[in-house]
Amino acid sequence: MVLLALAGRSNADDSMDSERVKEALRDMDMTSTWYHDDLFGEYAGFRRYAQKQYQDALHYFELGAFYADKPSQISIGLMYLKGEGVAADPVTAFAWLDLAAERGYPTYVATRDRVRATLTTDQISRAAELRGRLEERYADAVAKPRLAAELKAGLRQKTGSRTGFDTGVRILFVNGDPQHRGPSSPADIRTACPGGFWSDECWKPELYFAMRDKQLSATVKVGLPDEQQ
Repeated sequence: MVLLALAGRSNADDSMDSERVKEALRDMDMTSTWYHDDLFGEYAGFRRYAQKQYQDALHYFELGAFYADKPSQISIGLMYLKGEGVAADPVTAFAWLDLAAERGYPTYVATRDRVRATLTTDQISRAAELRGRLEERYADAVAKPRLAAELKAGLRQKTGSRTGFDTGVRILFVNGDPQHRGPSSPADIRTACPGGFWSDECWKPELYFAMRDKQLSATVKVGLPDEQQ
């Protein structure tokens, strides 16, 4: 399993070299993350993970996690589980997986539960203590307001009065890192939001979170932990 198939963009049993995974990464390259730090961390993390730059991937996933991105959070858990970029640590892995499952996405819950079945009672207890510390920084109760503030700040740019306003969202990768450059027309910008760049679902927090919930609630085939690639 390739980090839950890059957040549901391909089949869970695809390898990193599969065309579907490569297509998903190309799609991330071309999608704006302007004022969406959740997606910036997620997409940059997946790109670094694909390049096997695991410590850098963790850095970006932690950024995404800070802004309530559940794919970033479950990716951190899976990397701790498999020892990618860090020493393998099933306790820390389960704490992150449990946090990632707090919205009840079926695949995330199933992944968490499969890992829990492999742990001892003591490991589960220690993971619960760690999860309590993680939620102080990364749980929805504190992370969603951070992203909401970013979205509201971005939405204010829509009414900017400067002539030739530069949205600054054309994506360019420099040395593997996503950078933003402009000017660009919103009509030309690829976005994660079906309604388009300035659609309400992209900028109004309640609608944005509802859209992400819908996107991430799809079921992905998940194997047992020892079957993960």
